[in-house]
Amino acid sequence: MENSVNSTILIVDDEKSCIETLIHILEDSYDICVAINAKGAMDAVKKKPPDLILLDIVMPGIDGYQICENLKNDGATKNIPVIFLTGLTGIDHEIKGLECGAIDYITKPISPSIVKARIKNHLELQLARRDLKKQNIILQENIALREEIQQITRHDIKSPLSCVINIPKIMLSEGGLTQSQQIDLETISKLGYRILSMINNSLELHRMECGKYQLKPKSVDIVKIIVKICEEMQIQFSEKKININISIDGIPLGRDDQFLINGEELLCYTMMTNIIKNAIEACEKKNTIAIDLNNKKVQQICVHNPGCVLEKIRDSFFDKYVTLGKPGGTGLGTYSAKLMAKVQKGDIKLDTDEKKGTIVTVYLPGAKEL
Repeated sequence: MENSVNSTILIVDDEKSCIETLIHILEDSYDICVAINAKGAMDAVKKKPPDLILLDIVMPGIDGYQICENLKNDGATKNIPVIFLTGLTGIDHEIKGLECGAIDYITKPISPSIVKARIKNHLELQLARRDLKKQNIILQENIALREEIQQITRHDIKSPLSCVINIPKIMLSEGGLTQSQQIDLETISKLGYRILSMINNSLELHRMECGKYQLKPKSVDIVKIIVKICEEMQIQFSEKKININISIDGIPLGRDDQFLINGEELLCYTMMTNIIKNAIEACEKKNTIAIDLNNKKVQQICVHNPGCVLEKIRDSFFDKYVTLGKPGGTGLGTYSAKLMAKVQKGDIKLDTDEKKGTIVTVYLPGAKEL
């Protein structure tokens, strides 16, 4: 913390005796400047903003209340702490002074020890606020730098990744490989595509967080997407012997049924993948996950599993990096799902308790609104 000797105090008072007394009390510890009226006070503040102002109320012309209000209404001076030091006593005067923006109110006749203690405390608070502001600026700069590095890293990874994807294709086209080698090369290529998809998704997620994502909505059939996801996750369902029931307005899904929303297919696919994956992880073995699509004013997709979200993370369920009991979990699944719903002019809500389990409801605008 800075030494108080370097702090400047502006005394604004029209009484010469009071000014002399304050100078005598404070000059050994602070740099002092003086003004005897409103104009002098404002000129002094513009010339060199003080660290604290001792301000009398009763003065000819513009009084201390108005001076304080003027200071607080100016962006350049609003953060300068003001202490009223006045002969006006009574709770009404003190309340008015604090409502004007002063941080303290001291009545005359002054006590040197009280004045020095109050000033010392408020200057330390002011310096602490400045230090905190500087730390916040540094933190924001570090966050921006980290995001820039992540952006560059994602971009740079794409170039060598193209080789991981394309070289296996070239080798497969040339032939002369064993079946095992063909399978290995196809696996390498598929994994390359998966990594590329993860990079692209992270880039889009960053744009959503920054409010720079450009939504291009169209009619999307959520039924088709959910069925595809369930087929892709068949291994996970089988390992835990979990049943999956899909219905529309409570009626079991038919072969040609559709459920249209206004959004983007890739966003809906990623969003629903995260939600269904989360439901599988939370569902006990030999239980059922139910997905019910409801035609309402705003389309609703309800994903229900018998498990219950622990109370300690219910309020932060959709927050970034929140995860519990998942080895290797990133805490981005539900966070990104909610972000994608919001980008598509929708939302996601959580309803959970020990009796009914957990219902994650996705709200999206219907395609009819196009």
